[in-house]
Amino acid sequence: MKNWWGLFSFITSKRPGYALLTAMIVLIVICLTVVWQYHYYSQQWLIEDRLARQFFREAVHNLANKK
Repeated sequence: MKNWWGLFSFITSKRPGYALLTAMIVLIVICLTVVWQYHYYSQQWLIEDRLARQFFREAVHNLANKK
């Protein structure tokens, strides 16, 4: 079992019904990873957007006060 295909072949040779179960578990893990990454990066974008807006607001305020 040096690689993933060897592990999959080992599982399917012992119990044929486990092939579907293994494939479903792999797909669930992939889907959960994609959803988690989308959520994480969307949160990061919101934080960066808020900070950028605050920075520009303060810059405009400071420039207005210099006049």
